[in-house]
Amino acid sequence: MNLEIEQGLKGNYNYRLFLPVLFLSSASLILFQTSCIQVFSYLQWYHFAFWVISMAMLGFGAAGLAVTLGLKRIRHHILKAVFWLLCLGSAGICFASAAFYRGWIRFDSFLIFTGWTEIASLILTAFIFFIPFFLAATAIGIIFSMHTFNIGRLYAADLIGSATGALLVLFISWNLNPEQLCLISSLLMLSSSIIVGRNIKSAIKYIALLISPLSIIILWLIPGKPHHSEYKALSRALLLPDVRTVSENHSPFGTVQVLSSPAFRYGPGLSTDFTGEIPLVSNVYLNGDYAGVLFSGSAQKIKNMFDATVFSLAYDSVDYNNVLVAKAGTGEFLVQSILLNSRSTDAVEQNHVLARHEQEHARRFFKNNSSISAKIHNESLRPFIAKTSKKYDLIMIPPAGVFGGGAGIKAFSQDEVLTTQTVRLLFDLLEKSGSLCLSAWNDYPPRTTPRLVNLLNEALDGLDFNLIIIRNWSVTMILCQKHEKSNLRTEHIVRKAEELSFEIVYPILRIDTNESDPDLELLRTLAHQAENSNDHESIADNYPFHITAPTDDNPYFYQFLKWKSVKILRELYGTRALPFIEIGYAIVLITLVQLLVFSTLLVLAPIIIMGKRLRNGRVFAFLYFASIGMAYMLFEIMLIGKLGPYLGNTVYSTAIVLACLLLFSGIGSRISEAGIFSFGKLWIPGIACGICIILFPSLLDAIIKSTYGFSLALKILSVSLLISIPAVLMGFFFPSGMIEIRGKGEYLVPWSWCVNGAFSVSGAALATILCVESGYAITSQLSGITYFLLALLIILYSKSKIKS
Repeated sequence: MNLEIEQGLKGNYNYRLFLPVLFLSSASLILFQTSCIQVFSYLQWYHFAFWVISMAMLGFGAAGLAVTLGLKRIRHHILKAVFWLLCLGSAGICFASAAFYRGWIRFDSFLIFTGWTEIASLILTAFIFFIPFFLAATAIGIIFSMHTFNIGRLYAADLIGSATGALLVLFISWNLNPEQLCLISSLLMLSSSIIVGRNIKSAIKYIALLISPLSIIILWLIPGKPHHSEYKALSRALLLPDVRTVSENHSPFGTVQVLSSPAFRYGPGLSTDFTGEIPLVSNVYLNGDYAGVLFSGSAQKIKNMFDATVFSLAYDSVDYNNVLVAKAGTGEFLVQSILLNSRSTDAVEQNHVLARHEQEHARRFFKNNSSISAKIHNESLRPFIAKTSKKYDLIMIPPAGVFGGGAGIKAFSQDEVLTTQTVRLLFDLLEKSGSLCLSAWNDYPPRTTPRLVNLLNEALDGLDFNLIIIRNWSVTMILCQKHEKSNLRTEHIVRKAEELSFEIVYPILRIDTNESDPDLELLRTLAHQAENSNDHESIADNYPFHITAPTDDNPYFYQFLKWKSVKILRELYGTRALPFIEIGYAIVLITLVQLLVFSTLLVLAPIIIMGKRLRNGRVFAFLYFASIGMAYMLFEIMLIGKLGPYLGNTVYSTAIVLACLLLFSGIGSRISEAGIFSFGKLWIPGIACGICIILFPSLLDAIIKSTYGFSLALKILSVSLLISIPAVLMGFFFPSGMIEIRGKGEYLVPWSWCVNGAFSVSGAALATILCVESGYAITSQLSGITYFLLALLIILYSKSKIKS
């Protein structure tokens, strides 16, 4: 049938007409996908990034099902079908983004487990975001199915367009809010429909072409009010009296908003004995989450407040010379360092907008004091460490965790600072008598603070250092001092802590025989083992939460869930156990189960409906396209996570990884048309691809280590060259497989595309969980092993084909 259709579409309607259509529609879909990640990070939380990718893949899988079932009916109306699908897809993008952004349809992550209403809202939200992907992917599937003889060129145009869309988001996301990014995506898809519409002689097409432009214009000119989760810090702040928005800035790093209110006060780790005035501040929010403060008022009042906080004890441990503030945010710790008369302070903050606020914030506190210098470095911490030759007396890392506890919502959040490798590098930057200060917002049961102590234990194994652990009602501070002169300083710090009524956890000064606090004993035992380089594994193994130290290969500091402890937690806390099981993780798991169910239905439905018409070649097509779909997504998700800290943030890594993978896979697809490898010899690139991907994490680590201090452009170039090798090889398999199966039945091509999409859906969620549970290296190895199995499948298939 494919040959019949293609012959009927010669002349004006041959495959070349669809090259720009595929390029624009694919660019639109990837731009929409990355824009949705921004939308969900802003209104809900970052961990819906994988959910968006899964919805996109589910749309492609469902499109394969639709084409399989409906291709026969539309074979004589191909252009009209593609035109209407793209028009409706453009309108669907407008509606989906507006409906969720403006709160017409909404759900809340924290309320999903409270009743069926929220679950229904989640399903409805998934459906409205699924529709644009489904409509556009169906149009792409129709084009692929009717032009399988030119699938290499068409697939290349599709992938190169996707790569362009991924890069486009980095350039247009400055000063555009997430909804506007989606509208740009809608405009691109509308452009692709216009190209097809030029070849249709029908008056009704003009009505269709008015739907999307009118939607885009209306939504652009009438900006809506975003509806955040009611549990976002920003939502709670907006409920305070006389609150107003001072500024709002958009960038690839997210949306930064500054709010002011007479109710905003700042006193982290403040002593309960403090009787002075708590300073008035403006609060800064990044994607709706608290990101820092901007001080106003008297510098002396702010200094008085800082002197009564637990963090001031860190400055009593050193001479006020050189201070480094990691993850400086809006600069509250930079201001503290300036007001406490540190001679020189370096602050590192990768977010461009936050760094700008930090610079303006700090300037008013040191502009009249020529003896103090402060410099803000707008980059990630690891590149800064790689470039600096300076030594520091004190290194400050802001508190880990969330004030009041986060119920596990940050379970899938990376933290490049809190890994064994980074902490060791920071410790090496200290002077001989310097101190490293870590801290955590108190949580119950203790998870964050024990993990910080274990982090120091593993990172500084074999080195000499002293620990001081002090806590108050909200914060626990861990001060790690190099041995020289530390004893006298310890005595001074402990004395001041007692004056401020702080609790001295470690060193143990006295033992209260009347009362036993198991949480206190845990911290003291861990601290003692860390100082004496004793084995701490037994404590970590027996503790009901993960408190082992994160590494660069597994930098998920806030993933505390242990599967074997779920039953214990449920017995201990009953219906209150959910915050300890972690909401962020629970949502990912529930979504994975739902996606597996939908994927199974996508694959089985055509088999049940069509029966014998899909029998010939079905088993091979299923195994082949399932393998390349799963392996591709495992590798892609691993790369996005691995490169996030290296390139700056998840938005950058997502855009660059998608662009590189899709661009070079598109080149591989185009090369495959040249017939370098017959299908029987395709096992050769399969083996080569498997070897490349298994070795990839080690090679990438070597490049990251040697190029951390390079500019962003050189980093992208280095990563792109490395990704290009496996990506080109990965591009061979999809078009070659389509060409191989096209003669085995008219419905096998779209069904195979459906299988590929279904396993890509499951692969996105599975890869996310594997990265958190097992690390990037294991995830990459599983992807490589899948390509080895694919090579074996091709060998067996070729032998059976020769025999038959």
